[in-house]
Amino acid sequence: MNYLSAQLHRWSDRFYQEVVSIPSRVAFACSSQLWLEQSLLQPRYQKAIELHRDRLPNLSTAEQAIVDSLDQTGLAMTRLEDLEIPNTDVMWEQAQQLTQTLAALSKTPLYEGKHTLTATAQHFLEHPEVFRWAIADRLLRIAENYFRLPVAYDGPSFYYSIADGTDRGPRRWHRDKEDWRMLKVAVYFTDVNATGGPFQCMYPQANEHLIQDPAKRYRVLPHPGIRSHLPAPFNLDSADDRGSNSDSWYHSCIGRAGTVIFCDTAHYFHRGCPPIAQDRSAVFYSYFSRRPKHPFFCGRSPLSSQQIQQLSLSIPDSLSHCLTWPQSLHPLAKLIPKNRVRV
Repeated sequence: MNYLSAQLHRWSDRFYQEVVSIPSRVAFACSSQLWLEQSLLQPRYQKAIELHRDRLPNLSTAEQAIVDSLDQTGLAMTRLEDLEIPNTDVMWEQAQQLTQTLAALSKTPLYEGKHTLTATAQHFLEHPEVFRWAIADRLLRIAENYFRLPVAYDGPSFYYSIADGTDRGPRRWHRDKEDWRMLKVAVYFTDVNATGGPFQCMYPQANEHLIQDPAKRYRVLPHPGIRSHLPAPFNLDSADDRGSNSDSWYHSCIGRAGTVIFCDTAHYFHRGCPPIAQDRSAVFYSYFSRRPKHPFFCGRSPLSSQQIQQLSLSIPDSLSHCLTWPQSLHPLAKLIPKNRVRV
């Protein structure tokens, strides 16, 4: 009975999400017209970058290296200990506790057949440092220099991915739609090898080929289906999961627990490879500019504005502005309901 109730709840929730997302889909279709992008939206975006040029914070050598890598390939990797962010040890301990909680839930009948478990608002309230860790001065400096604009923090998405090989949702190749540029900062809490569900990102040449065609640039593609969209020079059959083969068309981010990945998920096609050998636990922190291109795709954290305010009480005023970004939106943008349908 509990299983049937859960299924009915999922179906009704999905129907609600589809209906409430209709206005944002219409707005996205209109704003994605090339003539509108080129004549109005892009010039406005470039002007904002120019006005903010002299306000960009200075970077350390290590921070600049991450920004340079993002500019060149859309991807950078490091480790938690190298970032030296305050309270990392507390965040790590709370994340491991949350991993154990989701792992236990995954074995209950209520979550039978579910390929990914996502942390809820209550989970983040019980493990607050998992949320707060990303509001670190170092991460915000990196994001601001990559965007060349003031930064908005959209919160964490904590995933416990089941090793079932299912190719659905964010496990399919896609691009995020929130802004011109975005930054996802992922942290692995389990060791991730080639069969453990590594995050994957396309190399620039393959990526540019796909987004040149307006009909393909925002399409969600199944893994085998990409073969028909890439030209002959990309040797797909010999693509190396480690990303070391020069003929490969994507990079697989393999690493031990504590690996940190920076990726521009708006410009680059990416996915979470379906794990098949062991479950994967990871958090993905989302950043974009404070005046995003498509604000109706933003703010999809499970936390309410009141809960976010509660979690940010101990955050310095100099850093808290990244949480109040909805206040700077154009009044018209606030009228469009948030899109509730994820990839």
